[in-house]
Amino acid sequence: MNEALTGTFRLLRQVNGVGAYATADVEVRIDPSGTQPASSSLDLDAGGPRLLDEEREAALSGAQDALGLLAPHDARLAHAQVIVKRVGINDADTEPSAIRAATAAAVADAVGMGRNFSLRFDNGWKFSITENPSA
Repeated sequence: MNEALTGTFRLLRQVNGVGAYATADVEVRIDPSGTQPASSSLDLDAGGPRLLDEEREAALSGAQDALGLLAPHDARLAHAQVIVKRVGINDADTEPSAIRAATAAAVADAVGMGRNFSLRFDNGWKFSITENPSA
């Protein structure tokens, strides 16, 4: 039976006196009998903000990076499809690595690994997961 999981994340931080903002809503479709490799796509709400190409690419990159990071801890993700449904930005405080990180964190939230997902700023937003997410 196919499963559709939803996740959301809002990155709202202050780093060295500069604001950072991005939000993401995703749907992760799990197909236990799938044969296609894991993938990501955009299906953005018409009412959402207009995104630049680099922002769209950052959202897709975050989804793909999350699949690669999380798949060793959750076999269901080997054939999962991530659909990015919404990306929220602020012209003053959003840059591509924030979108990438927010999207990846939303994927982790969808599959129940959000508590094991951490963000840090190091010349752009980076993310990681604990070695043993089930701990």
